[in-house]
Amino acid sequence: MKKLIIIFLFLVLILFLYMGPLKNFVKKGKKLEIIETFRIMDRVGEAVETYIIDWGQAPKARTYQELSRILKEKYEIELPENDKWGNKLIYRINNKNSYELISPGKDKKIGTADDIIYKDGEFEINKKNKIIFSALKDYLKEE
Repeated sequence: MKKLIIIFLFLVLILFLYMGPLKNFVKKGKKLEIIETFRIMDRVGEAVETYIIDWGQAPKARTYQELSRILKEKYEIELPENDKWGNKLIYRINNKNSYELISPGKDKKIGTADDIIYKDGEFEINKKNKIIFSALKDYLKEE
């Protein structure tokens, strides 16, 4: 019985010692997905910003697919259609020079705290989602 207790305590100690690094490893993997989505959206946003400079207004597209087609015709570039989680990106035009690119995030739902929004050349992140906010800080340091 004593041997079983010693083995159990040893396993609990090992688990306790490795939980921190394991959590950090999982968190780092989540951040990498988010940062890759930032890169995708930044690339698309730069193309939209170039279009605004060249044509004086945001592309008049009703969908992201239509936006992608317009930008491909004007600049001969291929743009990704999905975020890192496989969601279709969303494009909304608000007025002549105001637009939004939206990634529904990991939960695949619009209007939640894990949405990634790129509006008029800048990311708008819900600060309540600490992982996404932290990933944005890391991403901006890269630039």
